[in-house]
Amino acid sequence: MRLFVLLFALGAGWVQLQPELPAGGWHWLAAPLAAGLLFAWHPRRPSLAGARWLALAAAGAACGIGWATRMAGARLAERLPAD
Repeated sequence: MRLFVLLFALGAGWVQLQPELPAGGWHWLAAPLAAGLLFAWHPRRPSLAGARWLALAAAGAACGIGWATRMAGARLAERLPAD
């Protein structure tokens, strides 16, 4: 769980450091795919423990990037004039 939270925060921080928002679409697919990989493996199979940690890290980063991008887009939509 700590790894997920850490990578979530790093993903959100990465978005804040970018000069413009990432192109939309891909981050919404990355989080469900990583979460699906996480739950696809049986938790008691030690041979997939490394892949499970990697999927957990990818899911955390993807969720952080997706959340930060969505929140930034919503905030910008309030301030930018509709052209």
